[in-house]
Amino acid sequence: MPKRASFARKYSINMNDPQGRDILDRIREIYRANGPVVDQITPLFKEFRERAVKSDNPLVTKVSRLAYEHLEAYGDFLVKYIDEDLEQEVSNFEYLLQLLGDPDNKYNKEDLQEMRDYLTAYPEVPVTPES
Repeated sequence: MPKRASFARKYSINMNDPQGRDILDRIREIYRANGPVVDQITPLFKEFRERAVKSDNPLVTKVSRLAYEHLEAYGDFLVKYIDEDLEQEVSNFEYLLQLLGDPDNKYNKEDLQEMRDYLTAYPEVPVTPES
């Protein structure tokens, strides 16, 4: 069963925190321009995580930490979460940023919970069970 395409295609971030949204936008810009430049993306992710801590959102806090730790450990975002057809429009990493940008959406929350589980289990579970 493919992951939800409608959310993967949404490029605007609907986060209530404009500064958090700006951080995610900067991460996305760096990623699109240069790929996973860990030394530029990781500090921004840490800054975003601090905002999540202050907003008392444990899921976003944990996924943010797991994401930058994954980038530091592997030099890229290697978790395969969305189906291959959607990867042409948005990468797995960009999809993660979109999920983090609208974590209160119930579908995004479900996907963030799954992403948390995949990041925690990586590399033992490098791809989604459907793959």
